[in-house]
Amino acid sequence: MIRTQIHGASIFIIAVFLISCSPLKEIQNRAVVLEDYYYYYIIDSLSFSYRFGGNFDRISNREKIRNNLRKDNLNHLPVRNCIDGFKTWSNSAWHNTTHYNLYFPNSKKQIHNNLLNAIKKDTNDFYIDANHCIVGKFVPLENNKGSIYIIGHSNKEGFNTLKLNYTNIFNSLITNEKYRKISFTQPFELAREREFYEDSTVNYLTPVYLLKKREQNYTDVFSKYNWLQSYGTFMSRLTSEQKEIQKSVHKFSNFNNSRENFVSSENVLHINDAALSYLVQKCKNERVVMINENHFAPHHRMLGEIIIDSLYNYGFRYLAMEAIWENDTALNERGFATTNTGLYSREPMMANLIRKAIEKGYSVFGYDDFTNEREKNQAINIYQKTLVNDSICKVLVWSGFGHINEEEKSKRMMAREFFLLTGIDPLTINQTSFVTEEEKYLMVLDTTTLKNRKITCDIFVANNINYDMFAVKSDFKNYNITIPKEIAKQVKKNPLTFIVSIFKTSEYQKDKTAIPIYNHALNNKLFKISIKLPDSDYYYIIRHRYGKIVYQSNL
Repeated sequence: MIRTQIHGASIFIIAVFLISCSPLKEIQNRAVVLEDYYYYYIIDSLSFSYRFGGNFDRISNREKIRNNLRKDNLNHLPVRNCIDGFKTWSNSAWHNTTHYNLYFPNSKKQIHNNLLNAIKKDTNDFYIDANHCIVGKFVPLENNKGSIYIIGHSNKEGFNTLKLNYTNIFNSLITNEKYRKISFTQPFELAREREFYEDSTVNYLTPVYLLKKREQNYTDVFSKYNWLQSYGTFMSRLTSEQKEIQKSVHKFSNFNNSRENFVSSENVLHINDAALSYLVQKCKNERVVMINENHFAPHHRMLGEIIIDSLYNYGFRYLAMEAIWENDTALNERGFATTNTGLYSREPMMANLIRKAIEKGYSVFGYDDFTNEREKNQAINIYQKTLVNDSICKVLVWSGFGHINEEEKSKRMMAREFFLLTGIDPLTINQTSFVTEEEKYLMVLDTTTLKNRKITCDIFVANNINYDMFAVKSDFKNYNITIPKEIAKQVKKNPLTFIVSIFKTSEYQKDKTAIPIYNHALNNKLFKISIKLPDSDYYYIIRHRYGKIVYQSNL
């Protein structure tokens, strides 16, 4: 279903073609509609596109198109040549407005006289028939591909709106090699615009829904890369979607069809529990440990939750997190993350890591910087919030991607800047450079066998932790949620429509913008779901993608 709104007008669009060189079916299959703030109708074989708006359902059934033409008293249009229809679903005052495209292989001279009956050319270079409430325009195509005639029709009350809307459509026509050069909204901007409901709580479903729906808008390498990062970031917040999240991480590592970032058992020094023990023992005697993460890999944060107790026992008291933007004092006094804590902390696993660290006794703070001296200032911020006032303290730093690169180069990264500032050589643990398709949940890699080490770090790991394994290792308790039947029945037909968000009761009572401990997207017709969580009191809400809370209860 295709829906938007333009000036309160409702429009029905049909593409009609009288074909010579291009088979009707081929053009029908290749005619696409891409959605952004407007819709873009594109026919690649004709190098043709235009922009339009309105509330529409796209139809291709010939009989339905015939019925609509009959209702509009436009029976002279050749139904057999219709390619597409876009029928309004709006209840606005202009629901009788319609729009047709006709294709002529050579020139407008071939147009039948009855299509031009009583139509006169207007000063705006299009044709107006006020008596029959019709506007139209001839569009010659380049490279002898013929012409397209666009005709719009309305009732008398909607005629002025018809002229206004189609002036905009006509001005957007492109009939040359630039027909696909459309400035679509950047993926991250698209998602961020719909990130919150009116009550300032996080909308977890709509950004993912929009990014999936508009993936085809992003075709060049740069926009594909941005789409993949954006989709991964917002999909990672749906805790239940473990397979899709892992798929996004692998796609990102495998971008441009490279397999260099994938490792196998031959690269491994330690696996699973032995790998965990190795990491903790390596951290034991260090002053500063820096671990990086992929910002859309929540299982990287699970590793932090698993080891944070052990590190505390070895004297670590500070957790510095790149992702935190909020005032440190407010966060530590409250004890849990809210929507204002940061962008990536709106993902439940990062919020859980923050909560667990504060509960354990860590001082948790943000250190990021957004100036041209970002790396150097990150290092300074960490130093000033820890070692300046506590010279013997031990610090765990949680950063993103390449900031823990220790290499000396023209553009130094945060880890190198920190060493030059303090003289302390941090232990750097890299989770982002390599992924694996092995079934082991954690592997410490042999750096002597790795051929694609793009950054310099002390330890490289391949993290395959999943939530089920994490829950077992954390000794979580099983909780059951019964989904109301009227909701479950809707889910099968409408995936990514409802979400179950589970909150710690005390947090939700204190602040409705608290981050859930778990999000479960309802994607199949289940009346009961089972989730493993830390033993506590919980409150859950079931929310529609558009914001309405349809059910809520204690768990």
